[in-house]
Amino acid sequence: MKEKIPQLCKVTGVSCDYINTWCASYCIWRDTKRMKEVLREIPIKKYAAWFPSGEYEEVITEKNKVRVKRLDKLVDIINLRAQEDTLSLRDFKRIINLVCRLIYGSEERGFPGFNRNTNI
Repeated sequence: MKEKIPQLCKVTGVSCDYINTWCASYCIWRDTKRMKEVLREIPIKKYAAWFPSGEYEEVITEKNKVRVKRLDKLVDIINLRAQEDTLSLRDFKRIINLVCRLIYGSEERGFPGFNRNTNI
């Protein structure tokens, strides 16, 4: 029997648990060099990789599919920039705040100390 996706946000249909895949990078964001090293060693997983459909039910739904697609695009951007060594702290802050908005559905959510400007 498949498990239900944990901590589903009622507003977005995205699991709040997905923010955990971003946490290792966030915890060391002040050390940009180390952050890029961590991302090269352990890239951020896309939503469906974090919640494999063989283990979880209703991973991508009508309610969350647009947000998941945008989250996956941000994963591609941040992982590629880390691999190419072009990821700046400014870009990282913008991306991670956009990730928070996509997951939680609120402009008020984001990581402390990060500018809420999410244009990338």
